[in-house]
Amino acid sequence: MAHTNILCARCQQTKPGLAMKPPGKYGAIIQEQVCQDCWNEWMVLMPRLINHYGLNLGIPEDRQQLQQVMAEFLNLPL
Repeated sequence: MAHTNILCARCQQTKPGLAMKPPGKYGAIIQEQVCQDCWNEWMVLMPRLINHYGLNLGIPEDRQQLQQVMAEFLNLPL
């Protein structure tokens, strides 16, 4: 699906999608529904959120909290 145009769930614009599927159980959904621009925005925001909330991604509850925020940010039904 490299660089195929998609209708992004977040920005509602038709833009190039992700060249590679992100790792994890939601990677395919993200690749199919999120444009590269919005994914780049999330990648910048994510470490700030981890630091702000003091999340430890080794703890399942913290990972779940980050996934929930990601779903809300990207407008995905995860």
